[in-house]
This record gives sequence, structure tokens and C-alpha cells, in this order.
Amino acid sequence: MEYLIGEFSLVARLSVKTLRFYHEEGLLLPSRIDPVTGYRYYDEAGAGRAAAIRELRALDFSLEAIKEIFALCEEDEDIVPFLEKRGEEIARKIDEYRSMRGMIEDFLERQKEIMNMSVDKHIVEKELPELTVAGIRFKGRYEQVGAYFGPLMKRAGRYATRGPMTIYHDSEYRDEDADIEVCVPVRRAVNDGEVVSHVLAGGRAVTLVHQGPYATLPEPYRRVWEYLKEHGLGAGVPSRELYQRGPGLIFAGNPRKYLTEIQVLVVEA
Repeated sequence: MEYLIGEFSLVARLSVKTLRFYHEEGLLLPSRIDPVTGYRYYDEAGAGRAAAIRELRALDFSLEAIKEIFALCEEDEDIVPFLEKRGEEIARKIDEYRSMRGMIEDFLERQKEIMNMSVDKHIVEKELPELTVAGIRFKGRYEQVGAYFGPLMKRAGRYATRGPMTIYHDSEYRDEDADIEVCVPVRRAVNDGEVVSHVLAGGRAVTLVHQGPYATLPEPYRRVWEYLKEHGLGAGVPSRELYQRGPGLIFAGNPRKYLTEIQVLVVEA
């Protein structure tokens, strides 16, 4: 029995547009084409091939893979290696999607925290907890810090428990060879290439949350150092900047809304 393409589309459960595309791709050929009218005709064998294509496409096989299967396979057992390989690919995809879902959930949770955050712009003394962090440590200029957050978050972002931070290991300002570490608190250690995890000691600290562009940070630092002097306290090393709100995952955002918490561990003068 032969079918015109419109009739065959009902039998094959494939649109006429798809049938024409499969014809052009050499995947599902008509049994014959009328040389006068140009009409395409399909037979029962074509219906069986169309059903096989539907099943393989449902498993997300590419058209090229399906062509290879048709070229090499005649029985169901012949397709076993292809299905095993496809199963492995799906398993990898599941792992990738789970990882992406975790990153999205962490991002959304962080945004909720930011939206509900109340900003106290006063100097506060508090006890900082010990943290496990994953970081990239380098020597260079302060303005180079931003370039390291991308590689850091790519490797450790999925394990982050809060926003990123910068640790300054020097006891004084340096023009060229500042000892800097960009890092993020993590739920488990991450050691991947230049990213190294370690435990960051806690302790008593003087803190101040600053709202505004990073270029305006010298003023809150001045306030922190004045506070230390007034209270007979010394500055411990390292000091930290915790970025409660900064450039986002997708957009840079408005620098006037950036929130940076300066944290300076203190020692008795």
C-alpha cells in the first residue's frame, strides 16, 4: 500500500514539513516520486522506519547518530552499544543539570538574603567564626582582584556558602606586590589547580558595612582605623573585604548599591 505524503504524515505521526526535512537529510526517503507531479509516495517499510526514527528521537539521538544506526543495525540487539553509550551521556547530563540546579538554588537563596538584608552602617565589634575557604592567592595590584573571581567561582562557586571575599595578607599598603587572596567560604574543601582550600581563623574583629562603589572604600577604612586608635586596638593580619552585594552573576548592577563589609581582626595595642 502506498500513501501520499499528507496521508503518510497521519500514519507516521510526523508532520509534512518534518517528512520533507527527513527526505532532504536522506533519513526517510519516499518509496517513489511521481516524475510528472513530483508527489512523494511512501509505503509500509517507510512507516516502520518512521516509527524507529520517532523512538530514537524520543531518546534524543541526533539525526547523524540515527543515520549511523540505520547503516549498521538490523536487529534490536545491534543497537545495544548505541543505547549504552547514550545512557552514559544521559548520566553525565544528569550530573551536570544537578550541579546547575544547585548553583541556581544557591543564587536564588543569596538573592533572598540580599533583599531581606538590613544595612547597619555603624562600626560593630563582633566575633568572626572560623571558615573553610577556597581561594586563589597572588601577588600583584589591588585593581587586579576582579579578574580572579571568575576562575574562582567557576571551580568553587557550587560549594559556596556565602558571598565571595578578598583577604589582604599585608600589614601595609603596597603598590605592586600586594599579597592578596580572593576566596569564597565553602561547605567542603575545593582544591583544583590554582584554587586551594584552607581554614581561615576567626577572632574578634572591627567591622563596617559600606554602601557604594569600590572606589569609595578608602573613607570607611579611615573610619575603621580611627576606631581602632580611639579604643587602643591594633589591626591584625589578614584583613578582609566581604562582598555582600556586588557585581552579579549575570549583570554588573548599580555600584551605588554595592555592599562591602570591611573586617579587621584586632589585637590589643
